[in-house]
Amino acid sequence: MSCNFYQIAYSEETLKPVYPGFKIFNQIGKPYLDERETSHMIDFFDAGYIKDDGNFYSLVSPKFTNKLKIDIDDLNVFINQNNDRDLILFNTDPKWAYIFFNSWDQGESFHKGLKKIAGLLNANNNNFIRFNSRHNSKNLVYSNYWAGKYSFWKKYVLELKKTRNKILSMKADKKVLFYRKAENHFAPIYPFVMERMLSNYLIKNPKINYSNYPYSKSQVIKMATNITDKVILWKYIDIINTLDNNKDYKSLKSVIENLNLFRSRVKHQNFLGRLLTNVNLLLK
Repeated sequence: MSCNFYQIAYSEETLKPVYPGFKIFNQIGKPYLDERETSHMIDFFDAGYIKDDGNFYSLVSPKFTNKLKIDIDDLNVFINQNNDRDLILFNTDPKWAYIFFNSWDQGESFHKGLKKIAGLLNANNNNFIRFNSRHNSKNLVYSNYWAGKYSFWKKYVLELKKTRNKILSMKADKKVLFYRKAENHFAPIYPFVMERMLSNYLIKNPKINYSNYPYSKSQVIKMATNITDKVILWKYIDIINTLDNNKDYKSLKSVIENLNLFRSRVKHQNFLGRLLTNVNLLLK
């Protein structure tokens, strides 16, 4: 069984499939520039593209092949091997499972204020978003990259609609926060909250039958973009996997907090080093 991949086209430039066999879901009339993929997913399901035929369906952005960095044929092989599942995750950033406790902490690190804004969704239900839950290599996913059968799509689209409706029904002063530009990005906070809802949903629904495309230790290290993270991953991946397997989350939190303190110090030292170099050059 191969997956039915559909690519979102939100402009004339994205009408061409990024991979042979990908079909196009034309959303040029509804680009959802502020809300992005999850709103396209709602439209995709409501339009009847997902059939109750036991097959997998995936709706991805035009950046899919560049961001995922794995061979689509290998991905289809994995999907075939996990045909008994209802959901397959494709994580674009497996390294973050070893550097942050969950995707909410990772999001806060990149987009300051994300957790406070996302926390508004807990106004009438403190368990709607589980900020203290662990997102590990098995349930962590970014960029809304996944494939699901009709049974999963039906349930998860309801969750997306519920989340979107909660935001849209907020008072104006709170709702506007989701549509403000995120720190370190040109997009608003809204899509960064919504892309984290899938890991959150899996925590709340542990009986869902799913698999996450696996990466070897060497693959995870290779995907790190700086030497500091590569060294951290080389030393701690096995330790963190053991703590995850033992569900020793107290120790795991402590390890991850110490790793991030170390990363912050290195980043600060590198900044000071570059600053001193530039000052010396200026004084010459």
